[in-house]
Order: sequence, then structure tokens, then C-alpha cells
Amino acid sequence: MSETQNCINCSTPLTGNYCSNCGQRRNVKRLSIKTFFEDYLSRLFGMDTNFLRTLRDLTISPGRVGSTFVGGNRVKYIGPVGYFFLINTFFILTFSFLGIDIKEFLSSSSESIVSSPDLQAEGEAMRSTVMGIISNNLKILEFLIIPFLALWGMVFFKKSKLNFFEHSVNALYVQGHMVFLKMLGIFLYKWTSIVINPYLILADLTYFIWSCYGFYKTRNFKTAIKGGFLYILAFMSFILFIIIITLISVIVYKKVISH
Repeated sequence: MSETQNCINCSTPLTGNYCSNCGQRRNVKRLSIKTFFEDYLSRLFGMDTNFLRTLRDLTISPGRVGSTFVGGNRVKYIGPVGYFFLINTFFILTFSFLGIDIKEFLSSSSESIVSSPDLQAEGEAMRSTVMGIISNNLKILEFLIIPFLALWGMVFFKKSKLNFFEHSVNALYVQGHMVFLKMLGIFLYKWTSIVINPYLILADLTYFIWSCYGFYKTRNFKTAIKGGFLYILAFMSFILFIIIITLISVIVYKKVISH
């Protein structure tokens, strides 16, 4: 279709590639399968090819994505919150797609760590309750580690002068992107019954340290050390928080069923 001097949607005079009034594109392309796909993604997830760009750059240069967003460019990539929840939605849908029960998968993961028969027998009832709580609130629990990463980021990288929410940007992008590796773990479990997800913490740690180089714009050994301690302490704080919340939930649950 030919270019127009006025917006085909609202008739506002055009001065660039997009209408300054309504955002309509100046050059309207003929319909194709690519057009339909981009429109589908835009309508369903509020995004377009920015998703593929975000996915690519988080794979090859993770810290740069967060740094670009914090630096003021809010158009180049999908926002960190949207990306995080979108990928985690894909993660949960993967269970349905493969016909795997989330609670069963989480129970298998815990058994792979605590393999002692005595410990399994003693904690079977509690583990079942805990796994039920986790499986029903998986997306929320994945999100809860973000504040801990941001808070410890403020401690270890205080010279960056970033605030809590700015530190959260890198945490959201990184934690969201690492879900792809966990998805591969689900496929492996489906095909072989082998559980690797509990052991991916080293991969998470390595990827997070890598992101720190680009996000905080420093490339030295000190950055790796600080990034490593940041992630480990955030993870430990998160686990402690989950343990406390879980124990409180179990106590309340037992009191409710006892009445």
C-alpha cells in the first residue's frame, strides 16, 4: 500500500514513521503470515518483535538489556515485569502441554535432594502439604526472590547509585530468562524421569554473575565475587523466608483441620 501524508486512522498530518496522535504506522504493509503472527503476539501479550530481540540479547548479553532499560530506553525491549511473568506463564503451561502434574514434579525434585528413606517417611505428609502450597503459588514464589536480589544488589553495588527498583530490573530479566533452562529440565523429566532442576543453581549463579558485568558496567574479578555473594545471600535469604512462611502455613493449616 502506498504512503499517505495523513494518518489513515485519525487523519493527523504525518511527520514520521508513526502518527504522533494515535501511533498508527505510516507505511502499511500488505498482509502476510508474519503480519498475522506479529499482530497475534501484540494483542495477546502486548508485544511484537521486541520479544525476539529481548530473548536474543538476554541470551548473548544479559546485563546490557537491564542497563538499557534503566538508562531510559523503554522501547527497545519488553519491560522486565512483563517479560518475567510472560516467561513464567510459558513455564507453567509447559507442564500442561506435557501432561505433567506440577505437584508430582516438585515432589520428585525434593526426593532427589533428600533421598534418605527415614527422612522421606518422616516428612512425607508435610512435604505433600508444602508441595501443594508451592505448586498452587509457583509464579508468586518465583517472583518473591526478586526483592532479595534487589536488596542485596543495593548492598554489594551501592556505588552504582541505583535504587531498589532499578536493581530489580536486572533481577527480573535474569530470573525470567533462566526459566528457559528449567523448561528444558521439564522436557528431560518427561522423557527420562531424570530430575535436574534442583541442581541448576550453579547455572543460575553463573548467568547472574555474567549479567552483573553488563548491568553494572564493570568487568573485573571483584564484580564476579560481589555478584556471586549477592546471588548466594539473596538465595539463602529467600529460602529462609520460604521456610518461615511454610512453617507458619502448615501450623495454621493443622489448626484449621483440627477444628
